[in-house]
Amino acid sequence: MTIQMQSLQRVPETLHHTLRANYVLVARTNGPMARNVDGLVLLMKALCVPEMWLLDPLVPPLPFDEKTYYCTEPLRIGYYDYDGVLRASPACSRAVHEAKDALVVAGHELIPIDPPPAFNLSLLYMQNLCADGGTNFSYLLFGEVVDPTLNSIRSLLLVPPEIKYFYRLFKKGYNLSCDIKS
Repeated sequence: MTIQMQSLQRVPETLHHTLRANYVLVARTNGPMARNVDGLVLLMKALCVPEMWLLDPLVPPLPFDEKTYYCTEPLRIGYYDYDGVLRASPACSRAVHEAKDALVVAGHELIPIDPPPAFNLSLLYMQNLCADGGTNFSYLLFGEVVDPTLNSIRSLLLVPPEIKYFYRLFKKGYNLSCDIKS
């Protein structure tokens, strides 16, 4: 049996605010906390109803799935504790492996996975963050004490667009004399 959990935007976000209005780079996922699973189930049964979908049109109209919740078939679950760049702290790694062991004892199949390369994801993240030429990024950092690891990015953002244009031409190997019209 394959269970696909849809958790993005299951909890309405109408009362949540962001630093910059209408600026969403990475969608956040709100979620409840409870003392036990039964408390979470009770809350999700209350939230996954048509009345909530009417309050926030971004919430997918997915009712609580009793059949899936009470299913006793073993699950296939992927896990990892190393993303290829940063090793998990010993406590986090131990928690992942303890959870893995408990799930295996419970009869589930656990599969070690290799997540997408974190370096590539960080490059995509920065490209998205700076898709506007870094205007928003610079705005958010203006007047702030900046972590030294961001200084190279901040310096690149301060390079005038004209110089960036010529750098792109140079990098692509264009003959600049062909681009200049008399």
